[in-house]
Amino acid sequence: MAMNKNRVIDCLIGLSVAAVVSIFIFVVLPSGAVISGPRRLPNREHFNQIAKSNLAYLNSTTTGVRNLPVKLGDSVHAAAFYLAKAEGLNDASVYFAIIDPSSPPITPHTVLEGDPVNAQRLDPDFANSTLSIVMAANFPADVRAATTPVAWTRGLQADGKWSPDSPWGTRGGYIAFIDGDVQWYDQVYANPTQGPTLTKYGTNETTTDIREALPPGAIILGAEPRPFVPENSTANPPGP
Repeated sequence: MAMNKNRVIDCLIGLSVAAVVSIFIFVVLPSGAVISGPRRLPNREHFNQIAKSNLAYLNSTTTGVRNLPVKLGDSVHAAAFYLAKAEGLNDASVYFAIIDPSSPPITPHTVLEGDPVNAQRLDPDFANSTLSIVMAANFPADVRAATTPVAWTRGLQADGKWSPDSPWGTRGGYIAFIDGDVQWYDQVYANPTQGPTLTKYGTNETTTDIREALPPGAIILGAEPRPFVPENSTANPPGP
């Protein structure tokens, strides 16, 4: 009886050690899935917040779409201003990737300076920072929400690959669509049999160039800080 009891104890100890070793290996061994995955996930939620806030702004009208009052030459900072004022997206951290080498040492806390309701300008720390994303704006009333990109990780090239100086380097980046869907792309492929691709706007053709996935007249807002003055004194024009 005592021998059987000792065998049971030995088995339990063996199982415990194996479990600890398995956990240790899972955490310590270098694996792209284990290490890079969790570092990417928070930014997927950030892109989702941006896409949903933008969709809410677009839908805040009874006719057509209500486009952000931005213009060619503006940066994402301008779009962030209006999304903070109109949709309450005042958390500046959503515009920065966790491991982006171009991000400031301390991530700015807010998009707007002071009380968001009465704020009339960007927080200086946010306004002077290079962001991790670029955005598209100026969409038609019948925009294809499911296949039209609205925000993506900085550094996406026309060949569908990310440049070495993008937040995750050449490893990939996120693309968010107007309907709120967010996907990680190692690269944008030319053929869906190779991997995820994009749809050329107004067609069923695929493309690696995200510019071709945008409707005519759409503009791209860059990640680099640019001078920005709100279009009017209220800084948050009401929808019709």
